[in-house]
Amino acid sequence: MAKTEPAPNSKWTTPVMMKDCEIHCSSTCVALGPLFTDGDSKLIVAQGGHRGLNMKLKVFQGIEPHSDSSLADMPTAIVHFMNELSSIPSVAVAAGPSLLIYKNLKPFYKFTAPGNKANPTEEEVWSAAAGKEINSETFLYALRNISGQLSFSKMAPLSQTFLLSDPENRASIIDRYASKFAHSASITCISKITKSTAEVIDVLILGTEQCDLHLVDSQAFTIYSSLKMPAIPVTICAYGYFLVDYRIFVQTRDSLVFCVRKGELDNRAVIVSQKKRKMPDDAKVD
Repeated sequence: MAKTEPAPNSKWTTPVMMKDCEIHCSSTCVALGPLFTDGDSKLIVAQGGHRGLNMKLKVFQGIEPHSDSSLADMPTAIVHFMNELSSIPSVAVAAGPSLLIYKNLKPFYKFTAPGNKANPTEEEVWSAAAGKEINSETFLYALRNISGQLSFSKMAPLSQTFLLSDPENRASIIDRYASKFAHSASITCISKITKSTAEVIDVLILGTEQCDLHLVDSQAFTIYSSLKMPAIPVTICAYGYFLVDYRIFVQTRDSLVFCVRKGELDNRAVIVSQKKRKMPDDAKVD
């Protein structure tokens, strides 16, 4: 009689196949680190939910759900960081233009990335739509004209969403958001860097849709410095110490990687992807 070979012991688990651990998120919404007074590292996941429903910040102990907290907006990235030496670590969740800070898995602070001033014509059109001075067809025609004059990428995120939305959803967008129109800067990526060797506190690094790179004080939540990137940043990798010397490598949506050395941007791309087709006009290749 043939012997049945034992199944190989795999080190991998499949929590996403378990009913209680089902998650929907991107790789930028996953972190690992201690969150509570027990000091044990835990898996932290910012779940975007399904079609914007059931958005939560979830914590796993091993492969078992530990705790969770509801999110008010769709998360794009998270980072685990230290902002107080005598306290437990915090979690920052990037959602739209806001950075939601959680301590002990409870809402602690909300930081909003600064945005550019909206185009006056675009602002007037949204104001007219909010006051029911124009109908949806006239509003759509006006935004398309602005897109042709201003360029689509320079329009406010709300205008871009409206132009890309299905016709049956446009009326609800006007009703919900027209009165709240603002040229906000949605956060695309987030990272951190240690402040100094003597002060082991993190400085947060944010990239936005408006091509800005902000270095933020994680205690007072004020901006140390800002840089304008040649293109929209999508990934940040940093090392060194903020008060001593550091390097920040930023990958942009144009498949270029730039280096920021001690607060100064080198406009020459240090890495160019082979799949890149077009470079920004103001970018140089080393």
